[in-house]
Amino acid sequence: MNEIIKRQEEEYYQAIGKFVVNFERCCATLRTNIILQISRDSHKINQTYIQILTNRMAAEELRSCYVAIVNTSQKLDDFESKVLKNISSRFQNIQQIRNDLLHAKWSLGQGIFTHGLKAYRLKSKNTKLG
Repeated sequence: MNEIIKRQEEEYYQAIGKFVVNFERCCATLRTNIILQISRDSHKINQTYIQILTNRMAAEELRSCYVAIVNTSQKLDDFESKVLKNISSRFQNIQQIRNDLLHAKWSLGQGIFTHGLKAYRLKSKNTKLG
């Protein structure tokens, strides 16, 4: 494999890795904010128990839980509600990209009529049959 293709392949892997790590940082922030919000509202609840529960949550569960907690624990005005809804929607979009990225079948190879490396996502569309 020539050096240009090898470098491009490494760049693809680095980009995927950076994206995944940053997404997980967002999930960690949601987890922390859930713990802080619940702890703030009820001092009798042990933070360790909340942490145990949230550590088992996937990204969608964290997003949904956080939105529900903010909506029930705070009186949001119309603007704040729109901001929360927008952030939640954007997080769902990024989450879908992450899921597609991680769960798709990928092929890195050279294009026939191009110079350099091309990444091909080979994920098939979901159907009723699976």
